[in-house]
Amino acid sequence: MENLEDMMLNYLETEIEPFIQESSYRTYLMALRSSIFPEIGDLPVDCLSAELLNEVLADLVKQKSRSTVEICFSLLKRFLLHLYRSKVLEINYSDRIFLPKERRLSLDEKNANAATKHYFTKEDLEKLFYAYRYGLPTVSASTRAWLPLIILQLETFLRAGEVLSVQVKHVDFHEGIL
Repeated sequence: MENLEDMMLNYLETEIEPFIQESSYRTYLMALRSSIFPEIGDLPVDCLSAELLNEVLADLVKQKSRSTVEICFSLLKRFLLHLYRSKVLEINYSDRIFLPKERRLSLDEKNANAATKHYFTKEDLEKLFYAYRYGLPTVSASTRAWLPLIILQLETFLRAGEVLSVQVKHVDFHEGIL
């Protein structure tokens, strides 16, 4: 019997890709290739069990972002249901796997994480301003179009949603303030 990786890639290509955008398809592939396939991709599909799949998902929660885990979980469920309906598997494992709950961080862990966050250095900001002002040959025109918003966000510390909601009426051009 074929292994999980080969069958899942075939399933994605034939059953999912025709109905989604290319960027979503690439995201799905990247999530699976970085998470599921290294762990159990070589296993024959008939060797799968709910216990094994739940174990893999529990490990992923510790290693990967929540969105990556959710993508993998959703794709696994759909794939397992497809295998069951296609009579490849006798057991519907899609009903037997569960998305692990996120572990809440203690206050000490949150403080430790905050202490290790990386911020832009003055040199990083100067490079961004230079790229914006003079344009870089390696930066495409479409990317350069976003640079004013990035600079605004860096200068004002506004969140992305706040930057995108700025309107002309919010700017006092005479005083130079937002």
